[in-house]
Formats: sequence, C-alpha cells, structure tokens
Amino acid sequence: MAKVTAIGAGRWCLADERLSVEVDATRGGDIRSITMTPSNVEILWRDEFIEPAGAGDDGEIGFFDHYHGGVQELFPNAGPLTTVEGASLPFHGEACRARWAAEPVDDDGGALSLTVNLRRYPFRLDRQIGLLSDRAGVRIRSKVTNLSSRQRPVHWGLHPVFSENLTAGGELYGGFSKGTADGRPFGLAQTYVPGQELPVDSDIGVGRLRLIDGHAGTSDLSYLEATEGWFVISGESGYSAAVVWPVELFPKIWLWQECRGQTAYPWWGRHHLVGVEPHTSAPLLALEEEITQGTSLLVAPGQSVEAEFLILAESTGVERFVHDVSMLARSNVAGVRT
Repeated sequence: MAKVTAIGAGRWCLADERLSVEVDATRGGDIRSITMTPSNVEILWRDEFIEPAGAGDDGEIGFFDHYHGGVQELFPNAGPLTTVEGASLPFHGEACRARWAAEPVDDDGGALSLTVNLRRYPFRLDRQIGLLSDRAGVRIRSKVTNLSSRQRPVHWGLHPVFSENLTAGGELYGGFSKGTADGRPFGLAQTYVPGQELPVDSDIGVGRLRLIDGHAGTSDLSYLEATEGWFVISGESGYSAAVVWPVELFPKIWLWQECRGQTAYPWWGRHHLVGVEPHTSAPLLALEEEITQGTSLLVAPGQSVEAEFLILAESTGVERFVHDVSMLARSNVAGVRT
C-alpha cells in the first residue's frame, strides 16, 4: 500500500514496494525523482545542486538556475518569455515556477493533492499524484480551470526528462510514425539538420527511433506526430519507462536530446538528457506566436480541462512492455475531460 510522507519543507515522498517518488511543492509541484525499489534505479534525470537565492528572472536563465530535472507541467506558455494581454508569461510557463499548496489524501492507499492559482494568468491548476496499485507506476490527474470571463488561449505540456539508466544505448518506441527536426538551429552542433525527417522505423507495428548517443556532442530538438498517446523509452541497461496520455489533447511529442553538445551555460558539455514530452502543439513557440498561428488550446470562461498521465517503470522484457503499454493506451485508461 502506498504511503505519503513529508520529507522537508514542501517536499513529499510517495512510496510502496515498487517505487519511491519525490514531489517538490515549492517549485512547480515537480516530480523530482522516481526510483525503482529495491534496485534503487532512478528513471528520471536529476541534478542535485544548491539553488541560488531568489526566484530568478522570467527567461531561460531564471528557469535553468533552478532546474533539477524530473517532471514538470508547462503551462500556460512553453516557449520563450512572452507577453499576452499585458501579462508577462515566463519561459516554460508560470506553473512550473510557482509554489503549490499540497496535502496528502486517501486514494487507493495514499496520494498527494496539489493546487495553485497563477498570478500572471487567470487559471487555477489542480493535480493529484498517486501510485498505481497493480504495477510500478505513477498516476497524475491534472486539471486547468479558466477563472476569467473570457475564452483564454494556453499551451500545455508534460516535461519528463529521463536518466542514462534508460537513455544510454536507448531506443524510443511509441504511437508515432514520423518525426521532424525543429526547423530552426537548436544547438551549436546537431545530429539532425533543421527540418530533417527523423529515421523512424515502423516495421514492427509501432514507431521506433534509436536515440542519439550520449557522447555525440550534439543538441537536438525534434517533434513526433502522435497517433496514439504512449511511448516507451528503453536503454541497454534493460530498464524501461513509459508515459501514457490522452492523445486527443496532446497530439505532439517534443523530443529533446542534449548529448553533451551544449558546451556553455547551462550544461557545459557535462550532461546527457533526453526529454520526451507530450504537448498540445508544436513547434516550440511563445504563446503569443501560437495565438497568431491559431495553434493554441482555447479554454472557455469557467471551463475546466482535465487530463490523466501515467508514468510506468519496468526492469525486464522491453518487447512485452511495449505491447502492454500500447494495449493500456488503447483501452483509454488515460483520458481527457472538459
């Protein structure tokens, strides 16, 4: 049975015999760690450092100064710092920078409930994080509510970044059949040139893409077209993770591969990070640009939009895991409601 424990000011741990999950309510309600027990294998990329004092600026530097890895929700903006109707919306959105209120609740043995009212944009966000009772997995139930009297455009994305336990010599499987590199230069050196089609293999009945080698010295941002809301990421270690989500709300997958290519701030050529991120739209644009292009998600006055994400972990048998995850996604376990 899952147990929820306070482990510090605004920090919480959800644990059972399969997983240990750390949540930081002081910074975005981030999931800072998902560790498989008893093997003690971390599936998320995380960076433990002493944070600088203060909240930082609203741009990329302010985000990366406080970025520990893990899982964030990006809302209501995922692109560069922008202004919408007089509101300055930070890079990657206010939600992942804000302090959330959190309290444990009973839900299949234990869960954590989090909520925040944004200051820059008229939305309340509610989230419940719990562990699955029948397998090694985390359930995230998220709701965004428009508190204003007018329809509001937003961008929404889940931002998990995975550890080298899953990405070294890794492959990505999922409900996608094609992908394209971002049309603009992304890194000082890139494996894929801007606009290049990715070498997605679908001969096995699902999409499959080999991840870039972690020592390639490149940085890449690409986009996959999701036909089903799931993926599995699996490394040569034998460990795998999966994410399942409602594809009708999040039809785009952003694939960020930092392979020790950024030799300046913030990575200094030291890190290998792979983010596989369901989003409401692509490519990466400021919300102001999405509004102009008509690609933003529109939320009616007083309307709530709800989504459920599953993050699963596995230590044996990637082929069987891929099959099980695809069946889980097709059974519509992770849904969307308005």
